[in-house]
This record gives sequence, structure tokens and C-alpha cells, in this order.
Amino acid sequence: MLACPGCTTENAESHLFCTGCGLRLQLACAGCGALNLVSHLFCATCGLQLSSSPSDEGAQEAARVTPSTLTPAHLADRLLSSFAQLRGERKIVTILFADLTGTTSAIERMDPEAAGGLIDPTVRAMAAAIHKFEGTVARVQGDGIMALFGAPIAHEDHAVRACHAALDVRNALMAAS
Repeated sequence: MLACPGCTTENAESHLFCTGCGLRLQLACAGCGALNLVSHLFCATCGLQLSSSPSDEGAQEAARVTPSTLTPAHLADRLLSSFAQLRGERKIVTILFADLTGTTSAIERMDPEAAGGLIDPTVRAMAAAIHKFEGTVARVQGDGIMALFGAPIAHEDHAVRACHAALDVRNALMAAS
């Protein structure tokens, strides 16, 4: 079993994505096609270097927290199918903003990668709570997140879902501290 670095859900070693939060767990080697953990620098099968350094573009892409990297595959499919139906449609939605307080002073003297290592798991936990109630992470900026409820996936109870997600975000952050 493999613990997800984002939400600590136990996953089978064959999983490419976490079943709890959708985080990519493995990448295919460009040389031999073998699956490797995202954190590996060299392929375990052929020894090919997967990324030259943490500042390498590939490593940054794998580690970068964006709405697309946070969205579980099953929810992404539903979102993509809903986008086609939304063109030109007006909807009432609920927007959830969540932000960590005090992080600027805590990380201002840290190395950016180290700071990201502290913030990213928290942002992933926030996104997991949002996705649990079928919200859409629209924007991630530093230690903050903006999510939509009611679009592109329509729910009559979008405001209630946003409230439940907010409570889960708060509970996740309180448990982590």
C-alpha cells in the first residue's frame, strides 16, 4: 500500500491517482514506460533520470498545485461534460473562498520549495473537502483557494454543499494543526 502525500489515503501501489483526493501518484518513464512514484528522481527500472533537479520544469509541473492537478479524474469527467452545456447560460452559484492566516510571516524567510512543501498538503486537503461535495476548484493562489458550487455541475442545494465543504475544510485544518 502507498500513502498519498496529499491526503494520506492508502492506495494500491498500482494506482496512478489517489482514490481520496485525485493526486497523481505515479508517472511513466520516458525511456522504458515503467511507472515511478512522482517523488522519484530516477526510474526504478532503467535508471533514466526523471528530473534533473527540484527546479526542473518536469518536477515543478508534477509538484505544482493547480485546479487541474487537484481535481479527481471522476469529477473532471463530469465537469468537462457540463462545460459544453453551460455556454451562454446564466446560473446562480455559491462561491467559497478559503485562505490560511498567518502563513506569510511564517514562510517569508523560507526557501520557496520548502514553503510549498508546507502549504501544498493543506491546499490539497482543502480541495479534497471541496470535491467531496462536488464543488469546482476555480483558482488556487498561494495558500488560498476559490471554489464554485452550482456550476458547472448544477445542484439545487449548492449553498448547503458549500457550507458543508467549508466545515470540512475547517475540520481538516484543525486536525492538521
